[in-house]
Amino acid sequence: MSFSTDKKEAESNPRSAGRPSLGRRAVMTAILFALFASAVFRWLLVGIWTRAPLEIVPGVAGQEKWCGKYYKPGLPAQPPGGNFPVPAISSEPILRFECWPGLRPYVSDLDSAGSVLFSASAVDRAPGTPYDPLKDGTIFHVSAQIDGKSVSSSLSLSTNGVIGEDKFTWSKLGITPRKEAYNLTCTATSVQSGKTFQHSSTVAYLPPKPDSIGNVVQTDGRSGALLVPQGDKRVPLLPFGFYTGFGGYLDQNLTILDEIKNEGYNLVHPVPTFDNATALELVLDRMEELGLWLVYDMRWAYKNLTTVRSEVESVKKRKNILTWYTADEPDGQEDPLNAPEKAAALINELDGYHPVALVLNCQDYYFTEYTAGSQIILQDPYPIGINATWSTVWDTPCTPEVGDCGCDNCQGRLEDISDRLEQYRDRLVWQGRARDAVVWSVPQAFGEESYWPRKPTSHELALEMLLAINHGGLGIMPWIDSASNPGMRTGVSPLAKVVPALTPYIAGGNSKISRPIVTGAHRASTVILGASNPEQLLENLKALETLKNLTPEIREKINKLLDNTPTPEPNLRPL
Repeated sequence: MSFSTDKKEAESNPRSAGRPSLGRRAVMTAILFALFASAVFRWLLVGIWTRAPLEIVPGVAGQEKWCGKYYKPGLPAQPPGGNFPVPAISSEPILRFECWPGLRPYVSDLDSAGSVLFSASAVDRAPGTPYDPLKDGTIFHVSAQIDGKSVSSSLSLSTNGVIGEDKFTWSKLGITPRKEAYNLTCTATSVQSGKTFQHSSTVAYLPPKPDSIGNVVQTDGRSGALLVPQGDKRVPLLPFGFYTGFGGYLDQNLTILDEIKNEGYNLVHPVPTFDNATALELVLDRMEELGLWLVYDMRWAYKNLTTVRSEVESVKKRKNILTWYTADEPDGQEDPLNAPEKAAALINELDGYHPVALVLNCQDYYFTEYTAGSQIILQDPYPIGINATWSTVWDTPCTPEVGDCGCDNCQGRLEDISDRLEQYRDRLVWQGRARDAVVWSVPQAFGEESYWPRKPTSHELALEMLLAINHGGLGIMPWIDSASNPGMRTGVSPLAKVVPALTPYIAGGNSKISRPIVTGAHRASTVILGASNPEQLLENLKALETLKNLTPEIREKINKLLDNTPTPEPNLRPL
């Protein structure tokens, strides 16, 4: 993401860095995911790729720390602090019983009915309650109340993690819409022992949107995907589009938006500053006409709540708003810990019908504090081309206590992306927030400056995207499409064009996503609809057999593709 507009000024004397390893087996597994849409598979085989230089934007001077670590020569190494408290593995089984709403938020004129979702799983870390599988068994009766009014009392649930659902109508429940969320309290009672387990959450049931708000974007409680209006329906969306330069790019040429639409992308994230207010209105008007979703960025304003109020009030009428975007790498810059939460609270007060997003850059620096109040957490490790152990900019080592190599605590391989995604998702689980917050990914689509001596090939950018989706990323927003960097966008356009075909498998409410163990890498997923856990196991076993079942003709085409794939440098660990 904003390595150059948000980060400190750096000397431009990069050393040559090794390339991420792209082993044959790893690339094959990534290609398997694309088999869900044959057009992607054909595209990857024939290798339709273009290249273009990237824009280099000056940085910001005056910082001596990034992610809490000193990075200039001569400054001390010290633990940055802010580490997430990973729960210890329990010596006894834990029952994680959860309940949460089927939609966030419910809106009274759209949703006459609602539902509560339930899940129970045997786990080895908090959150949860110790239980004895022999005494308590694996079957539970569950009940739920919203604001003290009974929703469910007859549903049975097992400890296999399968989501149960109990539906209700708001009118029969006697609950009226309001801006404040209602309390949801749930109880699971062991059929065998009678022991009870508790969980609490919240349910938002809003009044009809006022005319001053352009649309409603909801979150599917089963998948975490965004649901957007399409005519009189609501459909899942897999957000797929670039951060896009505004000054000197969008503000100069509105036809860029038409190109973006024709290339298959479904969103644009204009990058401020928005100095030309007239041009901004023209850009937003054209986006709305084209049906391109808007991620509205307030990175420079979000700490000034007066400015946040003004911007939200002026933009919320747009019918294509997807999400509000507050802080950009606040952890790297060490913004006030509560600043994102304050901005999110104000946005929810002024709007409430759209989620709030931010991006973090650090691997582990005050995650809980910076993500509070946001429903979408983006992560942006940039591993392509870096030297992960020695800063080519500052001529200092990079360790967990000191240094900046352009990708915090990374190893300089593509798996830095999936590792970070999994870490963020695990933290949301351990916080008890996994049902109301999701993780998106910011693939690296830049290079030839600072810590990054080269930009990724279009092959690598596609793999970054697929790898993130494989590991649960529910939105893809590469950094950056700008005046000198349109080639990265056009290079992965064929993938963008089949995102609608992939969306039901990734973001559909009944889809099941699981990852079989693949020798040498973890870049393959299987996606099936409405399956039970045994069915997923069988599907995973089938997936393991897929590679050896490829025909000689397909293998030959894959090998030709791999002949153009960068080979690993000796100093990088192979996959």
